[in-house]
Amino acid sequence: MKATLLGSGLLVAASWSYLRHVQLPVGPSRMHWGELVFGHRGCRFIPSIPENTLPAFQYALDNGANGIELDVRLSKDNEVVVFHDAYFNQHMKQTEPTKRVDQLDLFEIKQLSFECDPTNEVRIPTLEEIILYCREKQLKMLIEIKELERPRVCVDKVLELYRRYPEFMYQETTVIAFSPSVLYNLRSKDKNVAVGQLYSGEVIHAWVTTGAEKAPAIFALAPWFFDKIALIMQSKINPWVTGVSVVCPKYTLFSPKMRRMWHSRRIAVYCWGFSKPQECDEEMRTKGVMVACDDRHAEFATAKPPPNFDIFGDAERRAEEEANEARRRQQLSR
Repeated sequence: MKATLLGSGLLVAASWSYLRHVQLPVGPSRMHWGELVFGHRGCRFIPSIPENTLPAFQYALDNGANGIELDVRLSKDNEVVVFHDAYFNQHMKQTEPTKRVDQLDLFEIKQLSFECDPTNEVRIPTLEEIILYCREKQLKMLIEIKELERPRVCVDKVLELYRRYPEFMYQETTVIAFSPSVLYNLRSKDKNVAVGQLYSGEVIHAWVTTGAEKAPAIFALAPWFFDKIALIMQSKINPWVTGVSVVCPKYTLFSPKMRRMWHSRRIAVYCWGFSKPQECDEEMRTKGVMVACDDRHAEFATAKPPPNFDIFGDAERRAEEEANEARRRQQLSR
């Protein structure tokens, strides 16, 4: 028994020591992004407007969004394109639904038109095209890296755009992802990039059941178990190890206590997954908290914080510090 306890203690100590060794410094602050509303994929489920396209981003801007959230993948020739799914599914004309995005080069992708677009003119954009659009419109960007087949190549390609447009990218963009390794790889190469860790508590289950990406076979044995492990990694360990600027929970996992904890560390919160504005309560519309929505963007911006709201939730701590300082001054004056 003693040997087991000793071995467990040594394992914990070694793990803690390793994490401290690989820990990266905290990234650029995004606390000032709080109260902003982002168009999730620009907009979704709007007739005649394909998501993750220039018309979708323009729709978000026209309807009250302060920034846009988008998804990126690699084409066959390693160009970064803005598209959510790994497969084209039923979204595109002139191609089979079972075709993967990374099976076509950029030229071939640009020949495809969207099923829901009556004009047949809207095309899948590149990330660079959207960067130029957002720079012109003064929109902030949340760039979600979806690429799982060649994540390191995708990270390198995104970082090339940071070097190409540094005045905009470092100040007005944040890279987000579900994959802790993608975020750690990115920040280990450039510590000036702001990143955000996405989590939902259901990522492994969705990965296994949807079949959108090839999941390791072991995940199918007990997705609920691996979801618990992933949630711990995504919500507690990786934000600290990677030095994230933002934590990005699905809105159902948000709590005032969680907000206060991250804000005390100067880390912003980003909530997503809403289906209607009523799900976005006052605590989510405060400084240091940003949200994303599919539509009705202006309505998500209308919630106001309660009177005398304390952004960091540490009014008592500050009062105690002030009292201690007053006592210290009194002792010095004697």
